[in-house]
Amino acid sequence: MPLSVAPVPYVEEEIRMRLSSLRWIARAAIAVTVMALLPALAASPAQAALVNTVTGSGGVVQIAPGASGHGVATCPSGKTAVGGGYDKQDSSILVDVSRPDGNGWRVHAWNTGSIALHIYPWVVCATVTGRVIANAAASVPAGISASATAACPSGRRLTGGGFAFDTANGMASANPNITPVMNGPSGQGWKADAFNVTGVTRTIRSYAVCATLPSNTIIGAPGTIAPGQSPSIKANCPAGQVATGGGFAYGGANVRLEWFSVPGATTSPNNWWVFFKNTSPITFGVVVYAVCTPGT
Repeated sequence: MPLSVAPVPYVEEEIRMRLSSLRWIARAAIAVTVMALLPALAASPAQAALVNTVTGSGGVVQIAPGASGHGVATCPSGKTAVGGGYDKQDSSILVDVSRPDGNGWRVHAWNTGSIALHIYPWVVCATVTGRVIANAAASVPAGISASATAACPSGRRLTGGGFAFDTANGMASANPNITPVMNGPSGQGWKADAFNVTGVTRTIRSYAVCATLPSNTIIGAPGTIAPGQSPSIKANCPAGQVATGGGFAYGGANVRLEWFSVPGATTSPNNWWVFFKNTSPITFGVVVYAVCTPGT
């Protein structure tokens, strides 16, 4: 789909980076659409279908002005964490960790505002077998973007994924000025892409949650966001499938667009929902992803 950039007085290098990102988003949307049309692989008798999916919030986590905080949403007994996301009270909250943590989902964020604000970690729980968590890391030099893709091992399929910046024991470093321009699926793996607006090299890490499943489907819902717009976009799963994970991608460079990225329902979610807010003078292309698996 054509993506347009408003004529604003940015320097030539900035415009070049933004146009490159927009072209990449358009290609990603086409690739995901093709993947969604591929037939699902036949189920093996040894593979268990996903059943009884539930979602849960980790509750409210209040963060003081200028401080950071974290929360973990945990699955109930008998269920396994297969994906997760986050909600936040205001765009002044910058999320720099959203990743699997044991049998739950950890979210860490910084409050760059002047008043106390909240974050809400979310986890998707299901009955699955053979869950493993893969991860991969990449260095992000100052002033440019870089990505890391964690791949599921052979015999496993993707259920969800997440990202973290400068991770050390699950926490992040004290400089949140790095923008996640992609947090979404890539084949049977998870890709985290970030733009570094700090003056030093940073590290980004991607996490792929994988399980023994008969099939999965990756859905991508593309869109555009004009200056001043605050739309929500949903990626809907096919009938008979549930959203176990999801994410987003956009040509944001050093502009942060995502507000929250969550499952579309508290029981048997059949879509993934991302809310955006564009405070820049530029129109951006975006893609919202859902990882869909047969189940209820």
